[in-house]
Amino acid sequence: MGAIYKRELSGYFNSAIGYVVLAVYYFFSGLFFYLYCFYRDSASLGYVFANMFYIVMFIIPVLTMKTFSEERRQKTDQALLTSPVSLTEIVLGKFLGAFTIYGLCCAIFLVYGVVISFFAQPQWSVVLCTLLGMLLLGMAIIAMNIFISSLTESMVVAAVIGMAAGLVIDTMSSFSKLVPIPWVQFVLEKIDFLNYGSSSTASTSKRSRSPACAATSARCSRMCSSSPAISAATFCSAARAFPMRRSGMPAAMSTRTSSSAVWSRD
Repeated sequence: MGAIYKRELSGYFNSAIGYVVLAVYYFFSGLFFYLYCFYRDSASLGYVFANMFYIVMFIIPVLTMKTFSEERRQKTDQALLTSPVSLTEIVLGKFLGAFTIYGLCCAIFLVYGVVISFFAQPQWSVVLCTLLGMLLLGMAIIAMNIFISSLTESMVVAAVIGMAAGLVIDTMSSFSKLVPIPWVQFVLEKIDFLNYGSSSTASTSKRSRSPACAATSARCSRMCSSSPAISAATFCSAARAFPMRRSGMPAAMSTRTSSSAVWSRD
């Protein structure tokens, strides 16, 4: 099995597939990390994990499309099957090779957690448990796509069928609501394993604010309590409407602008 694993792993980096998959995964994870953590002043990676589910459904079929289909196209599958290695070891070697690349992709979330720790206190237990869920989800999709790759000689066909299968599984819970038979609904909901991944990130999707955002909320509460004429709901809605980061104004100028806008309405 070790020889099969080394052969698969070197095959990914001797071609462009491994580099393309890593680049695409890092690009979209970095984009979501910027949009949901830096741009929104959040210390939670929940939204980043949740959005990466759909990226995983499209890049894993590209990663696994050559596992067995390339062997059949080059007529090397007979030599592989007659080698002194069992069929189980062949499948495990190819599976572990693809899973290693996927594990390198998911390791970027540890870097994001370290970056967040410079500005806020990340919940490492939640981050690590959600990362484990992402790895288990990837294992399931890798196993499914390796099976699909063994059914055809074309890598493109294997990739397209794998993406279609992922989309079908993602919509299983929606299809189950249209079926009037209870046990069929139960089976379809259990097949949709993306729901389990979504449930694992539900707890991390709650926005945790950075210290600057918390200080702004505290200042808002003090001003509302000291000025009875200004309702808390009105002032806080005005503060949210003119965020300091996005307006580009200094903090004092932004505070004066928000306060004058509220007094003019009252």
